[in-house]
Amino acid sequence: MWADSDPDDTTYVAVIAASLRQTQTWRSQYEHAKTLAAQRGSPPVGSHSATQPSVATDAALTGEMRTWRLTS
Repeated sequence: MWADSDPDDTTYVAVIAASLRQTQTWRSQYEHAKTLAAQRGSPPVGSHSATQPSVATDAALTGEMRTWRLTS
């Protein structure tokens, strides 16, 4: 369960710094994995998502407008 807290300045700075370091680590690992995949001849991935695009994203990319009707 999440708890609302009001950390002191030192704790706040430490948590934000740790978060930024973790993000940099993940980015580095991601770039390394892409490099390895390219070296193995794996096909490039068209997006950074592990899931299929949503209908809204599809429509935005293709310029296609869809009409939705709500049924009861």
